[in-house]
Amino acid sequence: KTKWSYGISTESTLQRYKTRVDDEVVNEFDSSLRLDEAFAGFAYDIEKTHTHRLRFGVTDSDEKFIAVEETNALPEDEQRSYGWVAIDRVTNTYKQYLNMSFIGREEDVAIGDEFSLRFGHGSYGNGDGLQVLDASYRSVLSYSEKHLYQSAASANAVYNRDQRVFDGSTVSLEHTYYYFIGGKNRWYAHMQLDWGYKLAEYEQFTLGEISGVRAYPLAYQRGDKRYFATIERRFYSDIHWLNLVRVGAAAFIDFGRAWGVDTYENGNHLASAGVGLRLHSSKTGSPAVIHLNVGVPLIENQTSETRLPDYMFSMSVEGRF
Repeated sequence: KTKWSYGISTESTLQRYKTRVDDEVVNEFDSSLRLDEAFAGFAYDIEKTHTHRLRFGVTDSDEKFIAVEETNALPEDEQRSYGWVAIDRVTNTYKQYLNMSFIGREEDVAIGDEFSLRFGHGSYGNGDGLQVLDASYRSVLSYSEKHLYQSAASANAVYNRDQRVFDGSTVSLEHTYYYFIGGKNRWYAHMQLDWGYKLAEYEQFTLGEISGVRAYPLAYQRGDKRYFATIERRFYSDIHWLNLVRVGAAAFIDFGRAWGVDTYENGNHLASAGVGLRLHSSKTGSPAVIHLNVGVPLIENQTSETRLPDYMFSMSVEGRF
């Protein structure tokens, strides 16, 4: 064991961004991102319940946007280079839960408070001064064997020192509650609030299908502000198809809204209800859970010109139940 750590990482990704309005693609382009990072750090406070760490590092990123046939507007390329210092707190207390995020699998859940605070100082590719602040906080409380409450907050602030403006900054708050009725039945509730400032079109928050309120088309609403919440009754069965796939189910109700851009400034709060299957492989270490949902939209969006179907089927691969 050692108190010291260090690492180097390099990442290169190519992905396509699609901007949808009323389930129609109105803009599309490719992004090529190269991200290099190196860090070193040490643990300066190791206790039975928690550990504090101090880290130093450098980050260099270069993102280029590439037009395709369907491109209507293209963001400007962006380069960032900065050094940073970070302080972290991680908990050393864990509790095991069965049938929580996965089906038929025990999970170690960190109990207590954790946070990370990272401040960076450097420059953009055009020479303008750059300051970056990344902060996150997470708290998990366990009450008896039946109640688990999780809260989280995060913020990302990007500041151009020469132009004296913030750029593409976000703040998020999340609250999650589990009520363990028995070994195979759960109540689950989740609420999330997101706020953004000067977000590029492809960075805006969306609402619909996999991004919340599941009976509406993908990115049915978008904006630089968003809230959504869900309440689920979850069932974890003993069904084990071909000894390969475990099966669960959920009944849900969702509601939320995205706003902050002209298109949705007067948009309705949305709500939907439905049921779904959950499929999870028992033979791999992958956390992937297949979601198959059928939902009914409960409210029409008054700013939309597209009539909603009576029900909507959706399939997605998620990182949890």
